[in-house]
Amino acid sequence: MDYPLAVAGTAPWRLGTAHATIDLPDVPADHIIAAGFASTSTRQRFAFQLRCNAGRFQTAAFGHRAKALMRSRGRGAGVPVDYFDTTDDLTNVSLCLSCRARAPAVYLLTVSIRPRVIAAPTNVPGDTPVLGAPCLSQTTLDAAISRQACSPTATAMALGIADDADFRAFVQSAVHRPTGLCGVWPQNLWAAARRGRLGGVELMSSWEDVRQAVSAQVPVVASVRFRTGELPNSPMPSTGGHLVLLRGIEGGTVRVNDPAAPPGAVDRRYDARAFAAAWMRERGAAYVFAGTGSRSARGVGEPA
Repeated sequence: MDYPLAVAGTAPWRLGTAHATIDLPDVPADHIIAAGFASTSTRQRFAFQLRCNAGRFQTAAFGHRAKALMRSRGRGAGVPVDYFDTTDDLTNVSLCLSCRARAPAVYLLTVSIRPRVIAAPTNVPGDTPVLGAPCLSQTTLDAAISRQACSPTATAMALGIADDADFRAFVQSAVHRPTGLCGVWPQNLWAAARRGRLGGVELMSSWEDVRQAVSAQVPVVASVRFRTGELPNSPMPSTGGHLVLLRGIEGGTVRVNDPAAPPGAVDRRYDARAFAAAWMRERGAAYVFAGTGSRSARGVGEPA
């Protein structure tokens, strides 16, 4: 199965190495730029660097042997570990992927840009098929990691991991060693690639791409934020950041596996409008997966 969203072709690898530079459009202030890289043919650590008129900004390194966080030079953007958050208008923008490996034969490289905050869509999306997936609860994990393990738990469900020991091993592979965090976006994609499943980081602004992915039988892991009372039926009263598996849409509701719920209650229904506000109003981040063997580079569109 190919990546379900539009692709631009192959990455511009430099002299056979896994270094690539992608020219981006000018990016206004209060936008975010998120990139993902997943390959089944390399385990090497990698990082992204944003170069522009305001300076150079470096993400953390990701992968099995990721080291300490990198320092950025400039005042036009912040780097919350795994993406770029612009504080000024950026011009002459390019994104550089650096990986200590040969150019991979199988990979997915994604770049997504959007305003940090938008007016969330209020339309009721049309129905899609409802995908099957195991129901895993982060509450079953060790106390030292369970509270922050929503991202690898949702990703494990997207990959179809059902065995408890396998689930726990996957969670450990998704921990970002320099920070100890479980929710680092490219690190989770790196862990999924070790299981033969490529995925990209996307910043959603409407239901169109979501419906396209789910209709193609592709799981989507959505990052939500909401205040008390904004997402009825959630096992959490509020959250500043939580990831869930979106399995489908039916009758104005989204079918979600929510890893914060206890065992037996992971399968949830959320009102589509409320879910869109919790997800797409701020950042709109998601993991979108492809099948084994994809060779594609995500297209870069003009920022909104």
